[in-house]
Amino acid sequence: MMRVRAIRLAEVGRFRAPVALEGLSGKLDVLAGPNELGKSTIFAALHAALFQKFSAGGRDIQRLVPYQGGAPIVEVEFEAGATHWRLRKQFVSGKKAELIDLGSGRVMRNADADGALAELLRGPEHLERFGLLWVGQDTAVDKLVSVQPGAGLPSLVETEVAALSIDSMARAIHERVRTELSAFQTAKTGKSTGVWSTQIKERDRLAAELLVAETRLAAQSERLARLADRLTARELLVAPDVLVRRAQAIRDAEAARVEADATARQRMEAEQALAVAQSSLAAADAEHSALAGRIAELARLMSDQAANSKALSDLAARTAESHIRQKSAEAEVQRQQNDVALLESKRQQVEAVLRARTAATEQAALDEQIARARSLIDARAAADATIRDLQRYSRVKIDVLKTHEAQLARLDAQFAAAAPEVRVALALEGTGRILRDGEPILESQTVHPEQPLTLSIPGIGDIRISPNGASATDEKRQQRERLRGEIEQGLADLHVSTLTDAEQRLRERVQAEQALRDATVRFEAVAPQGLESLVARRAALAAIVAEGTGTDCPASIAEVETELVAQRRKLDLARNALGLVNKDLDIFGERATALEAGRAKVARDLAALKSGFGDNSVSDEALASVARRLDEARVRFTEAKRQRDAWGAGGRDIAALDAALDRARTAEADAQRRVMDVEREITELAAGLAALRDDDIEAAHQSLKDELEGSALRLSRTETRVAALRRLDAEFTAAAEAQRSQISAPVLSRIAPYLAHVFGSADLTLDETFSPEALTRGGSREALVNLSHGTREQIAILARLGLAKLLSERNAAVPVVLDDALVYADDRRIGAMFSALAQASAFHQVIVLTCREATFAGLSETVEANLLRLQPWHL
Repeated sequence: MMRVRAIRLAEVGRFRAPVALEGLSGKLDVLAGPNELGKSTIFAALHAALFQKFSAGGRDIQRLVPYQGGAPIVEVEFEAGATHWRLRKQFVSGKKAELIDLGSGRVMRNADADGALAELLRGPEHLERFGLLWVGQDTAVDKLVSVQPGAGLPSLVETEVAALSIDSMARAIHERVRTELSAFQTAKTGKSTGVWSTQIKERDRLAAELLVAETRLAAQSERLARLADRLTARELLVAPDVLVRRAQAIRDAEAARVEADATARQRMEAEQALAVAQSSLAAADAEHSALAGRIAELARLMSDQAANSKALSDLAARTAESHIRQKSAEAEVQRQQNDVALLESKRQQVEAVLRARTAATEQAALDEQIARARSLIDARAAADATIRDLQRYSRVKIDVLKTHEAQLARLDAQFAAAAPEVRVALALEGTGRILRDGEPILESQTVHPEQPLTLSIPGIGDIRISPNGASATDEKRQQRERLRGEIEQGLADLHVSTLTDAEQRLRERVQAEQALRDATVRFEAVAPQGLESLVARRAALAAIVAEGTGTDCPASIAEVETELVAQRRKLDLARNALGLVNKDLDIFGERATALEAGRAKVARDLAALKSGFGDNSVSDEALASVARRLDEARVRFTEAKRQRDAWGAGGRDIAALDAALDRARTAEADAQRRVMDVEREITELAAGLAALRDDDIEAAHQSLKDELEGSALRLSRTETRVAALRRLDAEFTAAAEAQRSQISAPVLSRIAPYLAHVFGSADLTLDETFSPEALTRGGSREALVNLSHGTREQIAILARLGLAKLLSERNAAVPVVLDDALVYADDRRIGAMFSALAQASAFHQVIVLTCREATFAGLSETVEANLLRLQPWHL
């Protein structure tokens, strides 16, 4: 057991002058002060004194040096076991260490002091893995970390389980298995290494080389087949009859092309003469057509002038008639619109009355729904109140108490089996003459003493009876008393006298939670949008009912709709009639405009044509002269076309002849090129075959097959051995893991009371590394990473308190030191946390360095703590 009694500093950080924290109680010791008071400096100095050698340097020690420079001195008084010690260390310059046993006065210095201190901090039974449980300002709140590497909660639990699990022989075998397995694979990833990796690489290399040999063997066969094919192709290309046919084809194509050129020249001259005759014919025809057209146009314009005058007269009469019909149609549309408006007003009255009737029916049903919703709200409130009253009851707490009762029953049975049975039968005159541990026995009795018992017979002698297993009895008796105390405390925390009562309260809580869920489901079914939505809907319905109240229904909605449809049909007919009249007027207007424009244009064209002619006889003579010239042009064109056609009949297609000549020449060039390609391929194939024959591919291929089979056999044997070693490793690991899980319950049972004190009904889950993983509250499981920073911070501290309690029960109590570790706690939570710290201080020391002065001042009336103050230190 370790307790810090005083901390003294000089030339450390902001403490240039010597200061001290005296009179630490060893229970809950609190230093509350503002920022920059030096709390973190004290925290760092305490760590350096206990866990850094006096000769140490580095960044952590340099942080202790004041800004103006100096040699930091740290002195700590502490109790370890039953001995009171004083430790003083000076760092940076004048380095030294001194450890004094204040009881005996024995002094150790420098390296001897560091060595003795290390042994003291290891604790009884070499429990150095526990160390101090620190929570600094920069400590991750979701991990349990000690000042010593590897001394966190996972390391502690794993070390404990390793000591409790498989025996030393099995551990030695497991270690040998892992050592041998490490020669074949890596420890972390299981990747092959050593002999196994070498054999795999050799197998893969031989397989790759065999694949290359098989590829080369296949290439040799392919080259032989290709060479035979190329030799055949060459014979076909250079055969004498093939060469003669290709040369004759070129000569024939060239002769045909010369003959076609001569014919083409004669045809071109005939085409030119035909073009001249065609041009003359076109000019004469155009002149004749133009003159005839002008004469016909003059007659047409005079006829159009007369027709336009008559059409304008008829259109004026029809327009006047349409204006009369337009006025009549407009009056009819207005009458029909008035009738439609009256019927629509009547329909609105009928709809208002019908809406009011429907709303009244829906309002009655909604009143019943609102009443059911309010009843379910009351049921949920009642169930929630019951849950709050019973929130302290949880399955984990009750199971822990059951475990304690089972352990207590086993201990009672062990005591009963170990205790001897002592029967004292008194004779009639023997009453009071035998003494039991100094007290007279007044009647016959049978006892089972758990401790040594002395029976005295005055004048005769003493009989001392010692129970079996006396050496272990005291330890078991302490364990039994501890279990009884924890059971009584657990029942008291639950406010019940028996576990049966606690089970009944838990059942009541579960029933209330079920009732709350049922009421919530039913409420969501009755009011999915909430009670306010139902009340708002009822108000809207009431407004509709009020709107339709007091209005008579003039007719049924069907009658009004039928009458309104018929009236609208009449209105549509009237509008259609008006539209037709308006359309006629628009058409008449457009036609009048077009006729006026046409009449003006005809007048202008007629005047222009008349100015171009003389009398009619001159015009007829001009037309006859033009007709004669047209006939002469037609005769010349006919003769030119006959001559051109005569040359065209014997001509040949020049493009086709050119294409035939190109094909003949290309065929010869392609043949020569193919011959060259085939000759080159034959040379390359012959050279490749010669190289393959020199390498003796068949022999190399067979040799590689044999080597690969041998390599695969060796690899198979190695992999069989690796598989066996892996199975052995998995079996040993599973056995250790199974026993490691046995310690989770004791750890959680120590954390549970603190957790309940702060969070009420809540359960903590540890992961496979024994680190906090999730918090379960109200039946809902929340991963630790999803909780707020403050909640994770509080859980980390409570877990340390549970761990410290476990250590104290093993006679290895150590202080828990907190440096402003509750900065994220709200006012309610920080009160509960300080209360938990006060409870924990009954088992081990808790040192709190905090800036929450006002908060702690309010808590000091309810939390029993030793309030510390900085004071001068006289070196």
